Formats: sequence, C-alpha cells, structure tokens
Amino acid sequence: MKKSFILILLLLPLLFFSFVLPKQTKWSYRTRSNYDTSFNLLTAYGKYIYQQENCNKCHTCTPLLDSNKISLENIAGKYPDSWHYNHLYDPRMMSPGSNMPRYYGLMKAPLSYKVILQLLSEEYTTVTEADSLDIRQTLEMQANAVLQVLKRDNITPSSPVYNEAIALIAWLQYRPDTPERRHKDSLQKENSRRSEEQMMASLESDLSNPESQIMKLANSKDPAILKKGKNYFSISCAVCHRENANGSIGPNLTDDYWLHDNSIKALFLTIFNGVPDHAMPAWKHSIDKERIATIIAFIRSLKGSNPPNPKEPQGEKRSD
Repeated sequence: MKKSFILILLLLPLLFFSFVLPKQTKWSYRTRSNYDTSFNLLTAYGKYIYQQENCNKCHTCTPLLDSNKISLENIAGKYPDSWHYNHLYDPRMMSPGSNMPRYYGLMKAPLSYKVILQLLSEEYTTVTEADSLDIRQTLEMQANAVLQVLKRDNITPSSPVYNEAIALIAWLQYRPDTPERRHKDSLQKENSRRSEEQMMASLESDLSNPESQIMKLANSKDPAILKKGKNYFSISCAVCHRENANGSIGPNLTDDYWLHDNSIKALFLTIFNGVPDHAMPAWKHSIDKERIATIIAFIRSLKGSNPPNPKEPQGEKRSD
C-alpha cells in the first residue's frame, strides 16, 4: 500500500479539484535543471498559497481581453528562483514603483503537511494520516531542489527553511505543456529568434567600432555620464550587486576578478544576454544599449574603490 502510494506521488501528476490540468508533462527549466517541474506536491501547494493570498485579485494566469489584471501567463522561467524570492520579500527591490505588497510572512510560515494531506485526500480517498511521513519526505525533497538553487545564489532562508514562499515560487515557475502552449511557444520562439538576430547584428557592429556612440559612452569618464550610469545601476543592478557594487547575489564588481572577462564587449554581452546559470537576467528587452553603456562606464569607474564588506573574489584575475 505504502509503496504504491509513493509511486503515485513520484510518477503521476496530481489532479484534484481546482488544480485539474490535463496532459501535464515535464518541461526543461535550465536554471533549475535538477528539479522536476511537473505538477507535483510542491506545485500544488504553491497554487493553494496563490489562491489563499488572493493573488488572483491583481493577477491572472491566462490572458483576458480588456483585463486590468497583470498576466502571469509567461512568468514561468522568465526569472530565476532567487529573483522571485527577493520579489516576494520586497517587490520594490526588484520592480521599483511596484504596488504589490510584501509577502515576508510566507517566509516565516512553514509548509503545512496537514494542508497538503487535505488537498490529497480530496483526490485520493485512500490517503490517511498514516501517510503523512511519506508526504512530508516527498514535499521536502521537492522543496529542497528549490532551496539548493536559492543557496547557489547566496539566499539561505532562515527558519523555517521549508517555507510557503518556496511553494509559491514552484507554482510561479510551473508551466503546463499542452498542444496550445507548444504552438504558441514555437511562434514566440521564431519571432524571438529573428529579433535576436537583428539586435545581435546591430550590437556587434557597435562593439566592433571604437567610434560608435555605444563604445564612446562605455569608455566615458565624464562625471555626468557616470552619474547617469550610477542611477541606472541603482535601479537595475544594485539588488544583486549592492549599491556600491561589492557583491551579494551577484559578484563583486570592484575587484580584479571576473567570471566572464572585463572587456567592454564581455560586460556588454553579459548584461545584454544574461547568464541564466548564475541568476543573471538578460536585460536586452528592458534596457536600451545606451543605458547599458553608461552602466558599464560606471562599473569601470569603480575599479579599486575597495568598498567595505566585499564579497569573496569569483572567477579569474583580469587586467585592463
């Protein structure tokens, strides 16, 4: 009986009351490659939290015509888990001007095994209190996969480690694999590919020409340009690198060590394309090239500034 129950938990998507979603399969999320993102216990718990916190008052998971709600239809995989965790802690850290309330309380609320037991009992009438240990172990295994990704990005939740914020993140990162979704994704992928080719061709042209406006801005030591770069850095970069760029989730940008080289071209491509495996988002669709160039000018001006409490060196030592 127990073995059969565990097998069901591990191999079959859970389908119960409002969580019923047909033909669900796994999909690949490259920044959490070791995590099964199929509809599982943790995902189900996360949707329960989403409903309990009345997130649907401001958000929708499906696009609605003439809706004032913010659609989360394409949120899955758009940001790393660490971004979501910081966003729940303080939305304005990640989205300046956001009206979303803080959900710090979710980080203090432990996963309730009675809640998931109740959810399961709605679908599986044979589930009883005697199965709680198996459920607990399965839920913690799934939560631990998210936890390891957070720790990799230097986020270590305080007690309780397995909290409800982790479950909500699992739900936000979940995306059902349906024929409609695959068709829509294929169209978006093709449009994105063409757009990417055009953007990269333009960028390569700018970066290979020392006299281009982009290169002049990135090389600038003009105080007015550096001030702009500092303001842009504060808005877009400080949440991961701190205001003085001494490193937090992201590396210290003031020392001589670099993960991806320190040339203007390397810095530009890192900011432009992002580094998913290190929780660095791609800014090419939200920040124009001129703004990125001023940010690079500001970063280059910080070399040797020796801010207090710097993060340990990462990468290889580079000279100018």
